[in-house]
Amino acid sequence: MECPVIDCEGVIIMCSCTAPATLLCNHQVSDHLQAGHTLSPMPYVQVINSLKNSLENCRQQEKNIIQQSNEIHNKLQKVVSNELEKLKRTRQEIKCLIHSIYRSRKSFRETFSRSVKIPPQVKLVEELVKFSKKNTPCREFFVSGSSDKSVCVWNYGTSLKFLHGHSDSVRCTAISLDNKYLASGGCDKSVRLWDLKNYELLKILNGHTDSVCSVIFTLDTKNIVTGACDGTIRIWEFDSGKQLRVISTQSQVVSLAMTQDQKTIVSGNSNNTIKVWDFSKGSQVKTFEGHTGPVTSVVLFDEDRFLASGSYDSTIRIWNFESDSQAEILYGHSSKVSSLAVSPNNKFLVSGSFDNSVRIWELDSGLQVKVLEGHSRLVSGVGISPDSKFIVSAGCDKCIIVWDFETGKRVRTLQGHSSNIWSVSV
Repeated sequence: MECPVIDCEGVIIMCSCTAPATLLCNHQVSDHLQAGHTLSPMPYVQVINSLKNSLENCRQQEKNIIQQSNEIHNKLQKVVSNELEKLKRTRQEIKCLIHSIYRSRKSFRETFSRSVKIPPQVKLVEELVKFSKKNTPCREFFVSGSSDKSVCVWNYGTSLKFLHGHSDSVRCTAISLDNKYLASGGCDKSVRLWDLKNYELLKILNGHTDSVCSVIFTLDTKNIVTGACDGTIRIWEFDSGKQLRVISTQSQVVSLAMTQDQKTIVSGNSNNTIKVWDFSKGSQVKTFEGHTGPVTSVVLFDEDRFLASGSYDSTIRIWNFESDSQAEILYGHSSKVSSLAVSPNNKFLVSGSFDNSVRIWELDSGLQVKVLEGHSRLVSGVGISPDSKFIVSAGCDKCIIVWDFETGKRVRTLQGHSSNIWSVSV
């Protein structure tokens, strides 16, 4: 850029043809004169002072804009803070209301239970179950099943024994109520029964034509119930290993549960339904519908009055098992729910999910109490120790994590399996 014309007396030639006036360079003076513009000389010092004043004005405007911006920001921040505080108070009020509703519901349920005359046979079954649990030694171990084809027995601190025999991935495990026996099922379509005293294989149950997804013992350990991807539930006699009954469900059986009176089987299925079956007849009793994905876990609790179910639709649903109605839906997981466990006192529910988390829920209120994060891949199985001191979770990161139930802190991480862990039984 050329410099403006400065004469010997220290003036600058300017033209007022534009606003503000334009400083003229040498070759521009004649052009502006020919165009009839009025040129005006201005002292150099005056021009500099004028420019300085303009610069100062710009700076002052900038300060004013910044000050106004800060004032607006502070006002907005105050408004946002007030609104957040209001939302927080509203949320707390809603929580208190929910607690109040559930306390009222629980009180009504207990009052109703006391007012209803319970048949003698039901009382007898409940007493037998309580006696059995009371006189069963506290289980100080748990088991896991893995894609490495093994079953492992753990004692909350280290592995006690790896059991080998399956020819494919182990998908499910179960421990008998008397802590004497272990059942495992897997993708080799077989169910294997183990003696937990000497870790010997007792029997192999063959009959399923596809992967075995779920296995449970009856409370008296006389029978074993299995569910598989072949769409059947099979009932076996423990002592002989004989297959007693085959129930066709028309869909893959992903999970199983049984009532305390041993008269009813509950199955979670791949067609998004929960079906209830008569144990002795094999006939379907009723169906629970509501999930929009396969039902991966079913758990009965509160003396079989309620049923909890987890699904690939990322929700947990609580059902009134007696009235065949849905009580509530628990939202929190951001991916598929893989497994559920209920605490011995029926107050808490623990869930595992494909979002790598373990969550603790309060059953009375339906509120999420804690989120336990530690797995690096999906959580495939969860369990609660009989004394409610620990939560055990297993995942596809080949790890088992033992958590302190009360604090939600990790106690230890157990490793030993060489591939994905699909099942944990506590």
